[in-house]
Amino acid sequence: MPDSFDPTNPEDRADGTGPSEPTSSPAPHRSTDDSVSIDPDLTTGSVETDRSRLPGFPGAFGSSGIPTHPALPTRPGMPGARSDASAADSASSTPTGPENPTGAATPTGPATPSYDTATPETGAFSTIQRPGDSRPATDGAVVVAPLEPYYAVYPEQDSVPDPADVPMLRPRPERIRSAAIVGVRVVSGTIGVLVAAAVVAAVALLPIPSVTVTPPSVTVTPTATAQQLVCPGAVLSLADDTGRAATTASAIGSPLITSSATRGDVTDTPLAETDANSGGGEAAPQVLSDDAVDDSTNTEPGLISGVQAQSLTEGDNLGLAAASCSTASSETWLVGGSNETGRTTLLTLSNPSEVVATVDLEIFSEAGVVTSPGLTGISVEAGAQRVLSLSGFAPQAVSPVVHVESRGGLVVANLQQSIVRGIESGGVDIVGGSQAPSETNVIPGVVVRNGGPVGARSSDDGYGDLQPVLRMYVPGDASAAVRVDVKGEDASSPSSSFTLDVEGGIVTDLPLDGLDDGRYTVTIDSDAPAIAGVRVSTMGGADVAERTDFAWLATAGELTSDTLVSIPRGADASLHLANTTGAEIQVVVTALSGPREGSEATATIGAGASFVASVDAGASYSLTGFDSLRATVSSQTDGGVAGFTVVPPAEATTPVQIYP
Repeated sequence: MPDSFDPTNPEDRADGTGPSEPTSSPAPHRSTDDSVSIDPDLTTGSVETDRSRLPGFPGAFGSSGIPTHPALPTRPGMPGARSDASAADSASSTPTGPENPTGAATPTGPATPSYDTATPETGAFSTIQRPGDSRPATDGAVVVAPLEPYYAVYPEQDSVPDPADVPMLRPRPERIRSAAIVGVRVVSGTIGVLVAAAVVAAVALLPIPSVTVTPPSVTVTPTATAQQLVCPGAVLSLADDTGRAATTASAIGSPLITSSATRGDVTDTPLAETDANSGGGEAAPQVLSDDAVDDSTNTEPGLISGVQAQSLTEGDNLGLAAASCSTASSETWLVGGSNETGRTTLLTLSNPSEVVATVDLEIFSEAGVVTSPGLTGISVEAGAQRVLSLSGFAPQAVSPVVHVESRGGLVVANLQQSIVRGIESGGVDIVGGSQAPSETNVIPGVVVRNGGPVGARSSDDGYGDLQPVLRMYVPGDASAAVRVDVKGEDASSPSSSFTLDVEGGIVTDLPLDGLDDGRYTVTIDSDAPAIAGVRVSTMGGADVAERTDFAWLATAGELTSDTLVSIPRGADASLHLANTTGAEIQVVVTALSGPREGSEATATIGAGASFVASVDAGASYSLTGFDSLRATVSSQTDGGVAGFTVVPPAEATTPVQIYP
């Protein structure tokens, strides 16, 4: 066999080693035996009887059934292509015998292999005998597609000729231009996106220069103005001196005022007009002011304190009434009073400003919110005092709580209560403002005196309100869980506590039974904001015909800086200091006036503890050295009791920035 074989060369195809292209192909033999399963997929070595469907060999079969595709060489011994006539001649000239029982043509040549029908050859191509067919594997045989390339068996033929050259198709010029334009656009778009991304990154990452222009301005610290307090005025009665005109308020006597200031002297000026016809006199509410400071460099506010006291020993109203002089405000809560039979409660509204004040009232009682005409839009003229009877709004209220709000001018609001049991006086009191609703309410200075006689008298008809009581109001409809701690302020006073749920929206009076004589601090903790106050009573001896008196004690506001306090005249007094913090504090008490003027004492008060300082009636004191403190003053006479909270000082003047 030549070293190279070219199937397109006629000489190589005619020398017997390469098949020649037949002029025609006989119809492919198809099996009529249905038991033969024929797989159309010839690429996996499956059987195919339609040789024209062999892939890559369209019609390239001779009558021997062996593919003779011109592009593939045959291996040695493979029969070449032949026509049907030569196939017949070969069949007729082939001897028969045991070696060739079918008479099939036997190829000549030393390399021609024997086609054994029992053992089909394997390699590039092979044939198998159909079942029941005694003929040799010729045209009637079934062709088996190659299981592996023919050159894997015959390595000397492991090269495949290159396919015929195919002329290259050249693209049209207009297509080249279109492709170039598209490419340019894609590149340009990509560059634009990258540039935009770079700009965004630069804006986000690089610091942007800023230009700051400071407008011209002037910082001005206002000169501290004169501090101002308003005292409630004399005790009032709904009757004149003859006992008539029961619907008209009238003043009973005039109170004694004690005051002090850190900047000069204190001047007092009465309000010009009052509903009690006491305007301009000593019985009228007094406006206390310290001396104005002419030095513009002094920006610190001065401290000022004031208190009024009045002891009534004659007439239908007997008892001790003391109240602190307070700063005017836009909102005040008042806890106390009653409109039961024989109890009279008056509301006073004092306007020390030069602007008319418009006042709205909310009244709450044991029955809930009081609805009544005239509760809103109450006008209080500048420099005047209005007096309103609480029974005109809530005639049956046993346990009132009053909320006062003002617009325009600021006002000082107080309650005045008096009790008459039959023809016997039951005492008088002036109730000051309380701390706004809070989850913690502290009331120092709850003094119980003559508890035994008071308890015995309280069982008599009409004397039930002599017992100590805690009044509470929880705004809203939800109830509050409350814990009440009653702690003795000295070692001789016992302590107690209890818990309860207080219904919201109504006023509740809780008796404080079983308290021995002593001085107490009452602390009320609740899980919702609440307002509270405590009423105490006393009973005099035989010298005063065992008369009774009462006092309402308000919740003390927190003191956070140096404070002045004045002590009422004409009564034994005590200063009650309560430490509600979690650490020990020290309070320096310095006498500014009185018999011990200039003396100084330091009170060390443990966490959650209280201290009682002995003070002189009619004197004033400064309290310094603390960050948080609650303080009240209690006063007692034979058959009289009173108490009030120490008012926090006015806030310091703050600088103001002015832009032209």
